[in-house]
Amino acid sequence: MDPESVGGPRRRRAWRLTTRLAVALAVPAVLCASLVAVHVADALALADRKAAAERKTRLVFSATVAAHSLQNERDVAALSSGRTTDDVTKHRNATDEVLRDFRAKAQAVGGGREFTERLAAVERALDDLPALRREAYGPHSGPVRTQRSYDDIVTPMLALDTELDFGDEQPMAEGWALHALSMEKAALSGQRALLNAALADGGLKADEEAAVRELSGVQQRSLQEFRFLDLGEDRARYDRIVHGAEVGKLLDRVLADRKKAGGVTVQEWHRASTAMIDQIHEVETAAAQRLLNHAAEGKRSAERAAVTGAAVAVLALLAAMAVAVLMARTLVRRLKRVRDAALQVADVQLPYLVQQISDRGGAQPVTLEAAPIDLGVGDEIGDVSRAFDAVFREAVRQTAEQAVLRTSINAMLVALSRRSQGLVHRQLEVITALESTEREPATLAELFRVDHLATRIRRHGENLLVLAGEEPGRRRSEPAPLVDVVRAAAAEVEQYTRIVPVGIPEVAVCGPVTHDITHLLAELLENATQFSRPDTPVQVSAAGAPDGGLALEIHDSGVGIPHEQLDALNSRLARDAAVDMAVTRCMGLYVVSRLASRHGMQVLLRSGHGGTTAEVLLPARLLTFPVPPAPHVPRPSPQPVTPAWAVTEPPPPTQPDPPAPEAAPTVAAGPVPAATGQQVAPSGLPVRVPKAALRPGSAGGAAAGPAGAAPVQADELRQRAASFWHGARRARDPHPPPDTPRPPHRPEPQEEPS
Repeated sequence: MDPESVGGPRRRRAWRLTTRLAVALAVPAVLCASLVAVHVADALALADRKAAAERKTRLVFSATVAAHSLQNERDVAALSSGRTTDDVTKHRNATDEVLRDFRAKAQAVGGGREFTERLAAVERALDDLPALRREAYGPHSGPVRTQRSYDDIVTPMLALDTELDFGDEQPMAEGWALHALSMEKAALSGQRALLNAALADGGLKADEEAAVRELSGVQQRSLQEFRFLDLGEDRARYDRIVHGAEVGKLLDRVLADRKKAGGVTVQEWHRASTAMIDQIHEVETAAAQRLLNHAAEGKRSAERAAVTGAAVAVLALLAAMAVAVLMARTLVRRLKRVRDAALQVADVQLPYLVQQISDRGGAQPVTLEAAPIDLGVGDEIGDVSRAFDAVFREAVRQTAEQAVLRTSINAMLVALSRRSQGLVHRQLEVITALESTEREPATLAELFRVDHLATRIRRHGENLLVLAGEEPGRRRSEPAPLVDVVRAAAAEVEQYTRIVPVGIPEVAVCGPVTHDITHLLAELLENATQFSRPDTPVQVSAAGAPDGGLALEIHDSGVGIPHEQLDALNSRLARDAAVDMAVTRCMGLYVVSRLASRHGMQVLLRSGHGGTTAEVLLPARLLTFPVPPAPHVPRPSPQPVTPAWAVTEPPPPTQPDPPAPEAAPTVAAGPVPAATGQQVAPSGLPVRVPKAALRPGSAGGAAAGPAGAAPVQADELRQRAASFWHGARRARDPHPPPDTPRPPHRPEPQEEPS
C-alpha cells in the first residue's frame, strides 16, 4: 500500500510535519535574521569606514613626509642662492620620490566632498612645482616670494590633517593637533629659508625682516594651539625632544642688527634651525604614526566585530534550527513508527490472515495478533499509538470475520456451480440420447438448439468456478490444434455462424491450458458478437509475437468503445480484478482477467472507427510445435455471412447428393464440407435454414425449397453436425473415440485424477 494514496483520490495534499515546523520557525527565524543582517551590515559599514579612515591617515602621513621634503628642498636651495648644486638635486630627487608615493596613496583614498576638494587643491599646487624650481631664488623671484610659493604647495598638504577621523565622519582633535604642530614646523622652516638666503647675501632686507617676524608669530600661535589641542602624549614628547632656546637666541640677534645680522653666520643659523626642525618633525612623525596605528586598530576591531557578530548570529540560527530539526525528527520518528505499524498490518498481517483463512477454507479458526505499537510515552503521539492499537485489533477481528464470510460465499458458489454442472451434464446425456434416436428433422433441429443452450449454461456455470478461484472439472493432457481451440470457443457462442477464422497457423496449445484458453476466447467472442451488427462477421486471426509467442486477434465491426471506458476495461484486464458488485454487469471480463492472470497471458482491447479488436498474447510456453497429425478435409471457400435470423432458400443442387453413410467418420481437424447446395458460413460451419431439410409434402414442407430440390435426410443432417462436433471435441477431450458417431453437443467433461 502506498502511504501517499491513503485517504483516496480526493484527499487534499497536506504539508508534512517537518514542513509545518519549518514554516512555523521561518517567521521568527527570518525576523531574527533580518535584525542580525542589519547589525552585521552596520558592523560591515563601520569596518569600511574604519578602513577608509586608515587609508586617509596613511595619506596624511605621506603628506607630512612630502611637506617636510619640500621644506628641506627649499631651504637648501636658499643656501646656494638658487643655483642647482648637487645637494639641491639630491633633495629634489628625494622630494619627487616622496611625491610619487603620495599620489599613489591619494588615488586609493575615497572620502567626502571636502576631502576630495582638498586633494584637488594639492594636485593643482603640485602642478606649479617644476616652474617654481626653475625660478626659485632667481632674479624675478626673491627669497620672500620663493618662500611663499613653496608655502602655497605645503599648506594644502598640511591641511589634510584636519580631515582625519576615526570612521565616524567627525573630525578628531588629534588631527587638528597634528596640523598645528606641522604649521609650527612650516613657519620655522620658512624662517630658516629666509635667513639662509639673507645671511648668504650678507644682510637682512626690510621685506625679509617683516616676513621673518610674521613667521615667528605664526610659529608661536601654532605651538600654543598644539599645546591646547593635544591630549598630553605628543605634548610631553615635544617638551622632551624639542629644544628651541638656541634658535631663539640666534633669531633675536639677527633681528636686533638687521644689516650685520648680529654676527650670526649662515652655517650657524642653518645648523641650529635644522636641528630644531628635525626635532619637531620627529614629534610630528610619531604623532602621525600613532594616529595611523589607531586607525588600523579601529579597522581591525570593526572587522572582528562584524565577523564575530555574523558568526554568532549564524551559529544562533543554526543552533535554533538544529534544535527544531531534532524535535521534528523525534516527532516524525514516532509518527513513522505508528505509520509503519499501520502499513505492516494493512500490507502484511491482514493479507496473511486472509490468505490463511482462504488456504484453510474457513474450516479452522485463524488468530493473528497485531504487533503492539505503544511508544511508551505519555504525550499526544503516544495516545495516538495506543488508539491505533485498539483500531488494529478491531480491524484484525473484522478482517477475520469478513475473510471467513468471503470464503464461505466462495464455497457456496463452488457448491452451486458443481451441482448445476452436474445437472447440465445429465441434461446433455438426455439430449444426446434423444438426438441419437430422433429421425424427424424439425425435432432434431430443436434438440440441437437445446444442446447449444445447455453448452452455454455449462460455460456460465464454469464462470462461477473461475471467479471462486477453482479449477474446472474438465482437464486435457495432450495438445490440441489452435484452429480446433478457436472452433471449440465458437461453438460456445450463440451467433457462432458469424465467426470467421482467418490465417490461423498450424500450432497446438498445451493440453492442460486448452480448456481455459477455449473459455477465454469464448467470452471474448461472445462480447464481439453481442456488441456488433448481426450481419457483420467477427474475424479471428493469429500471428507470431516478437517474444516467440502468438498473438490472437478478435475483430468486430461494432461502433467501438469510448476512450475513457476502454482505458478502464484494459486496466481491469491487466490485473486479477477482485470480485465485487461490478461482476454482475460484466462477468465475462472478470473471467477473462482471471484466466489471463492464471496462465500469464495478456489481453488488450483496441477500438477505432472500424470496430473493436481484442488481442490475446499467448506465451510460447503455452504452445507446442508441430501440430499433431490429422486427416485433411478440403476447406470450402468462404461465403457471405447470413444473419442467424434470415430465412433463405437453398440454391439448386449442382449434382446429386451422395448417399448417407451408415456411420459418420471422425474428423480430427479442419472445417467440415457442406453438402451440395448447403450454405456455409465463413468459419466452415453449416448455416441452418428453417424447413430446408423437410421432405416435400411433409408438415411445413411446402416452403422448404424450390421444386426439384433433393430432400435432406435426418442422417445426412446428423452427419454434418457430427463433423463439426468432432472438431470441437478434439479441442476438449484427449482421446475421442475413433469410429462412434455422436450428435453435435458439448462433450461431457473428462475428469483426470488430481
